[in-house]
Amino acid sequence: MTIDQDTSTRITMIRFPMIVGVVFGHTYNSLSGLSLDHQGFPQVHELAAFLQYYISRVLTGMIVPLFFMTAAYLLFSKYDGSLKHYRNNLVSRTRSLLVPFLFWNIATLLFLAIAQAIPATAVFFSGRNPFISSFDAWQYVDAIFGFTRSPISFQFWFVRDLMYLMILAPLFFVLAMRPTLFAVGVPVLAWLAWKNPFQTPSVEAVIFFSIGALFGRLRLSAALIDPFWKMILAGYALLSVTDAFTRNEWFNGYVHYAGIPFGIAAIYWLAGIAHRAPRLSEALAALSITTFFVFATHEPLQSVITKFSYSVLRPEQGTTIMLLYVAAPLVTTVLCLSVYYALRRTLPRFMHIISGSR
Repeated sequence: MTIDQDTSTRITMIRFPMIVGVVFGHTYNSLSGLSLDHQGFPQVHELAAFLQYYISRVLTGMIVPLFFMTAAYLLFSKYDGSLKHYRNNLVSRTRSLLVPFLFWNIATLLFLAIAQAIPATAVFFSGRNPFISSFDAWQYVDAIFGFTRSPISFQFWFVRDLMYLMILAPLFFVLAMRPTLFAVGVPVLAWLAWKNPFQTPSVEAVIFFSIGALFGRLRLSAALIDPFWKMILAGYALLSVTDAFTRNEWFNGYVHYAGIPFGIAAIYWLAGIAHRAPRLSEALAALSITTFFVFATHEPLQSVITKFSYSVLRPEQGTTIMLLYVAAPLVTTVLCLSVYYALRRTLPRFMHIISGSR
């Protein structure tokens, strides 16, 4: 069996907007790694700081959980628990996850090594992280695979965790088939993930992948949330604003995670609205195929654009700071799309491989 067409369409609708949200999320605090601190960048205006936090930490805070949940939903809506299905899934994930994971991390490692070796560009690729030239053999391996740290292309921590969870698919299948075991097993798995010295997969990944596995096994339709849209939007508005205003309080984490289910439900409801607008629906469907490439290439490009624009313009007004904050991820996304379509026209086979056979 497969999921219903409406749910499938909504998943397609959200892919590109959510990746743009990821780019905005990574724009936040990009300057913290810039090794030009002695020049004294101005403090972010209070309102600008609040808006940046609200967009990049609150509004986009449900995106990674949503991706883990959706990946599990798509897998377990078709997964029958058989060894053959499990083996076929691993082969498929090797093409769609492992191959591009290795390519982009090796490519990023080489790119950063070259950039750090050139004095004119080194300033944009140093700060928090050691120079690639100082790595020993293990550090090179760890930078590519991310065993004890984030991969060198840090956004690929998501793919790394997802691969681990895919390997553990039979375990999640058993949990999803038994509600009582699910209720006990998921907290235990989350606790084990929290205690994991390598912190891989993350607690967040385990919890939302588990939820997606359960929803997939039940083949729940996204349309089930539609009658409750007013409650969902009101709940998320309240929790998200509270999250931003209490960002420095000890209980903020509880508020943040309480808002994530409301945020995910709101996204799927909005996807249903978008589907009823033909032109918007067609545009989002067309852009959905670019999602993985934008995900893979937006860093370190976005960091360079952000750091360069701030170092040149040195904004002091809150309005200018916000304009740069919005412009950097948008410019990054447009550049990534331009490269994607250029490579798709000129090197379609290569693009197919590095995009995970998408």
